[in-house]
Amino acid sequence: MHDSSSSFFNTPPWQATSLKESLFDYYQLTKPNLTFLVVLTTLLGMLFAHVSSVSWAILVWTLVGTTLSAAGACVLNMYLEREEDKRMDRTKHRPLPRGRLQPYSALAWGCVLVLSGFMFLWGIVNALTALLSLLAALVYVLIYTPLKKITPWAVLVGAVPGAMPPLMGSTALDNRLTIEGLCVFLLLFFWQLPHFLALALLYQKDYEQGGFYVLPKESQPYSKTSLGILLGTCCLVATSIAIGYLSGSALYFGFCGLANTWLLIHVFRFIKTRELAFAKRLFLSTLLYLPLLIVGLVFAQSHFFLLLF
Repeated sequence: MHDSSSSFFNTPPWQATSLKESLFDYYQLTKPNLTFLVVLTTLLGMLFAHVSSVSWAILVWTLVGTTLSAAGACVLNMYLEREEDKRMDRTKHRPLPRGRLQPYSALAWGCVLVLSGFMFLWGIVNALTALLSLLAALVYVLIYTPLKKITPWAVLVGAVPGAMPPLMGSTALDNRLTIEGLCVFLLLFFWQLPHFLALALLYQKDYEQGGFYVLPKESQPYSKTSLGILLGTCCLVATSIAIGYLSGSALYFGFCGLANTWLLIHVFRFIKTRELAFAKRLFLSTLLYLPLLIVGLVFAQSHFFLLLF
């Protein structure tokens, strides 16, 4: 596929699609699964807000603005990595590598989404939340995306914008940074380490073909990666317990204990065997971890929903 030099009115036949297919391609650029996680984690941050009442309008517009900003960052990430995506089996069927969309269309779509999210948050929610959304998008697109081609430390940089949605959920209602908001930020930050490192192990060859250095080069198989997973998990467990003390809910501690036990079992099994089969189980256990904590917090902070009425 040629770059944006191709004329809009002379689209090659292999790029010609129906309106429905084109809309679906634009939708795919937003990484829907990741964007849905943004919605859930933004709500997680809202559960800790120190407010006497919650406006439905603020809640909805916060979710809309945060989702638009995150979706736009994902689109811009796909725009910048379109050539690398062609070389990876996991991503070569995305709309841009297959030539189903023009790169400049994706660039414009991503910019519109990021700016729309920023303006919604600035105009309807508050300036702090809007600035955090813009910061998250800029770090993800301008720092994390190119850094993946240089060093595996990019994983830590990428965890910052990934952890921003719950902090934005907190600031949307509190209009200030709070200990609770920072705790949910750290929860998402540390959660991404075992989650992404396990994923990187599963697609290690794919990432190498794309030119991404997401895992450290090791003489011992997976030794540094295993250490990163273990340290990230320990910090994650500690943060989840700290959130329990802040919530003051015994019910949350029940869900927290279940989630942490489930995760630690799979972490230690992987560290012991260092086999890809156990890396896959670890990755799947991280997907279950957050929903368990969120359910626990929903029960712990049930008064939050009473404030909506």
